Amino acid sequence: MIEIVINSKATTQSKHIDEVEMALKELKKQVKKSGLMQELRRREHYVSPSKAKVLKRAESIKQRKREERKQEWNKQNTTEY
Repeated sequence: MIEIVINSKATTQSKHIDEVEMALKELKKQVKKSGLMQELRRREHYVSPSKAKVLKRAESIKQRKREERKQEWNKQNTTEY
């Protein structure tokens, strides 16, 4: 039996060696879903509190613009009967 454990959120078991590729595929899905890689990238370098505030604000503005574009697109592409 092969058991691949990244953390408590991402664990995969496989009984046969032939299923290793499938187990790795499942593990990749679990890691992506748990947000582990994003957390590791975020913690890779120290970010000062003032820089973190600037980054958070920039992300907020980016998200707001994305939502506005999405709403505008929905208005243009929906027709009321």
